[in-house]
Order: sequence, then structure tokens, then C-alpha cells
Amino acid sequence: MKQYDLSRGGVSLPLALAWAQIQFSLAKSEDGPDGNWYALDSAGEHNMWRKYYINVCRPLRPVPCCDGYVATCQMRYENCQGVFTKVVSISNFGMATMGPAVEVSDTLLLEYLNGSACTTSDGVQTTYITRIHLACSRSSLDGIPEFSHETADCQYLFSWYTSAVCPLGPQAHQ
Repeated sequence: MKQYDLSRGGVSLPLALAWAQIQFSLAKSEDGPDGNWYALDSAGEHNMWRKYYINVCRPLRPVPCCDGYVATCQMRYENCQGVFTKVVSISNFGMATMGPAVEVSDTLLLEYLNGSACTTSDGVQTTYITRIHLACSRSSLDGIPEFSHETADCQYLFSWYTSAVCPLGPQAHQ
């Protein structure tokens, strides 16, 4: 079993025992010590921008108009007399119901399921899903979540490069 350096103190723990340390490490946020992480999709005109509030394996700290107990939600920007303000676009992008899964070497996957209702590009009713790929980056202490893309079947994908999930020791590259 791979060991992960999740304490920053050189202690190696199996993934199952170390998830609490990942949560602690990534509990600090870009939005302040008691806030949420966020990713900004700033492609296109300002009114097309989207801001995604994200928390790690627990509900968001309160965000106006986002559903309670969700782990991620989406805001959009509206132009009101030349001033852009954030408004909720999708109030529930999924709930944190399980810990991470080892996806591939040096990458963990968080899945937040059972978001708001969504219709896929082929007309199937489903719910939004958020997938966060946490990838090892020894040069990024906490890193930041980055919006990757959305799929035709209501999945929103994010990449997050952080040293918090880097394997440690002789098993690190097995």
C-alpha cells in the first residue's frame, strides 16, 4: 500500500488513515481561514464567468443562496448598470458523502454526488456531479482548485495540484 506524506512532518500513513490529514491541510482556503476554496472560470465575457465554491469532504461554509450541506455550488456574474455582482447559478453541485479514491498513481479522486437536477445533452434527467482530481505536486503546498471542464452528462471536473496528496518513501513510485 502506498504511503502518503499528509502531515508535512515526515510521517507516512496509509490512505485510509490519512484522509483526515488531507482534510485538515486543505481546510484552509483561498477565501480566508474560515472560508471556502473556489475556482474561477473566467473564459469569455464577464457575464459568462462562473465561480465555483468548493470544500473538501464536508459542506461549504455558508455561501448566500447555496443549499445547506452541499460541498460545492456555482455562482455567475450579472451586469446591473455596469456593476457585476455574483448570483447563484446552481445551488447544489453535489454533496460530500465519501472519502477519496486512488485514481491513478499520485492522484486521488473526490466525487460529490446528488447535486441539483440536471438534463444531459441527450435529454436524460440526472443530477449534477462534481469530480475533483487531487494530483501530487511537490512544488505546490496547498495549491488551488482549477476548473477543467463540464461534460455533456452534467459532470463538472476540477484539477487540484497539491503536495497534500504526494506519496512518500520507497513506495512513492511503485
